[in-house]
Order: sequence, then C-alpha cells, then structure tokens
Amino acid sequence: MIGVVRGGRVIAIEVKRPGENPTPQQRAWLIACYRWGGFAAVVRSVDDAMAALAASERGAGLEWNEQ
Repeated sequence: MIGVVRGGRVIAIEVKRPGENPTPQQRAWLIACYRWGGFAAVVRSVDDAMAALAASERGAGLEWNEQ
C-alpha cells in the first residue's frame, strides 16, 4: 500500500502473511522510500498496520522485523 499524508510525506506499507518477508525488490523499494524521507514498514496483521501508521505520525522512518 502506498499513500501520501498531510505535508506530502509518502508512506509505503508492504503487507505480508505471517512468516513471509519482502522480496529483495520490495525491500529495495521500502529502503528507497525511507531514504527519500518517507515512512516504510512491513506488516503482517491489522494491528501491525495500525501500529505502523501511528509510528509514521510520530515521525518514524523505517519499521519491520524479518520472520
């Protein structure tokens, strides 16, 4: 999912099933979004997604855990 929030900040959220990780291409895209000043995260549940959105509002940049 890709979005833009107030102020023009890009948010890129990769949605994965539990136990799956981003591909190298997805990982590269998320890192690029972060380096360009956006927020990037990998989520595996609705709760993860809500937490990621809250983190982006606090100014976080990059969040994910490999499984």
